[in-house]
This record gives sequence, structure tokens and C-alpha cells, in this order.
Amino acid sequence: NVLARNGAKFGGSDLLEAFLRNGLKFGDMNIFHRIVPASKEVRFSVASAVEPGTFDLSAIEAFRTPGVSFFMQMPGPDDPLEVFEDMLAVTRDVAASLGADLKDERQSVMTSQTIAHCRTRIEDFSRKRMSQRA
Repeated sequence: NVLARNGAKFGGSDLLEAFLRNGLKFGDMNIFHRIVPASKEVRFSVASAVEPGTFDLSAIEAFRTPGVSFFMQMPGPDDPLEVFEDMLAVTRDVAASLGADLKDERQSVMTSQTIAHCRTRIEDFSRKRMSQRA
């Protein structure tokens, strides 16, 4: 999650600029996605942190939200750790460009320890999945 500080809200135009700079595309479910051009595979997605989570491009200049949530589905990509690293890089860039905080799924600060725990969870999930296939 990338969350605005001190009760502030992000402007839609600022979000759009940050998303496009990072190669995210507006698409299904009216949210943004990292898409592999050749296969059209969705690697990860971004939704507004406020219900219903969608973005209205026709009114993006008036859009305001206190945060955005980045997520990937598992099982999903063949290389989930690589996708996580890409998603993490994008969240860091978006947070830095908006002067925002990077938080985990419990709204706690995303520390290096939290990131390491996420990597371990992804590796464990992948390992279990591979053993089920064998």
C-alpha cells in the first residue's frame, strides 16, 4: 500500500502520472496493471484504497484517494518473486514521487524485515506449489 501522510489525499492526475511513468496500464476492472506486452499476462495490479477501488479516467483530475493498494495473485506468474521485486520497485517510486508512506497489508510501515518476510512467504508458497505438481 502507498498511503498519503497525515490524512492527505493523492490527486488523480499525480497518481496517473506516477503510474504511467512506471509502465502501468489502465484496464480490466477499471484499475491499473503491469502487463507483459507479448502475452498480455497481468503481473500485478493497483486499486484505490477506498471502495470500490476503481479509477474513472474521465474524471481523473477530480479524483482523490488517501492511498492505493498494489497486489499480485498467487498462484499466478511463473516467477512470483521477480514480480514481487518489480512491484516493490514501482511502489517505492510511486511513494517517493508522491511523498507518501509504503505500508504492508496491516497498514504497518514496510520495513526491510517486512519485505524479507514477504519474500519468504512467496518462496514458501512456490515451493509448496512445486511439490504438489510433482
